[in-house]
Amino acid sequence: MIHQEHNKLMYDKYGEQYHLKRSNKESSLWNEYLDIPTMTKLIEKNVNQCDVLDLGCGSGDFTAKVKSLGGNVIGLDQSNKMIEIARREHPEIEFYVGTAEKIPFNDKSFELIYSCLMVHYIRELSPLFAEVARVIRSLGKFVFSFHHPFNEITHQVWNGSGYDVTMHPYFHNDEYRWNMFDEMELVSYHHTFETIFNSLNDNSFVVERLIETTPNDSIRDKYPRFYEMTSNYPSFCAISAIYLPNQK
Repeated sequence: MIHQEHNKLMYDKYGEQYHLKRSNKESSLWNEYLDIPTMTKLIEKNVNQCDVLDLGCGSGDFTAKVKSLGGNVIGLDQSNKMIEIARREHPEIEFYVGTAEKIPFNDKSFELIYSCLMVHYIRELSPLFAEVARVIRSLGKFVFSFHHPFNEITHQVWNGSGYDVTMHPYFHNDEYRWNMFDEMELVSYHHTFETIFNSLNDNSFVVERLIETTPNDSIRDKYPRFYEMTSNYPSFCAISAIYLPNQK
């Protein structure tokens, strides 16, 4: 929880800069061309007229997109600043301050819960997934994206014509620190695929689809280095899982 408080402080302090970064496609390539298209693909056919929770909604831009797809969506984030911005930018949507580890809603409140690039901030996944299971309805879907486990243990350096890649140990649950920009240092945790899948299974979720994100060929010429890196080395993953409580 100490590191969760650290991340909260970072988003509270740099919230406006983060929102501006995310609002600019040029400074948010990974979100625009990897995470958002993937999450939209997994969500769009399951959202219409559903009660939906955006878990870790940030400043609410993707929440608004989900609402435009027909979802009765509300947003939750632990950062007061992020929720302040979300309410300012999207007053037609309800946003709440709260943590993913203790979701402030009643049991079985939602048919769909999704989370964009938040799960890697949580060290112990099973308690998180248990809390999601508490507030999701039977046969509901939990869709979430996260840092690809191989991305977390590789380091790419551009050498002028391609990338030199170094790989570090994989089998651990250690923290790692990275900068969103400037002094906005965040703490995340490495999880193996085994940990992720077993934690889901232990809480009655069955994975229906896994996507390892890659960019669309349409951006090859516009962002050649970004395209080369993300086409050859993993960046994000996204999972769609169904809650089947009788199958545990």
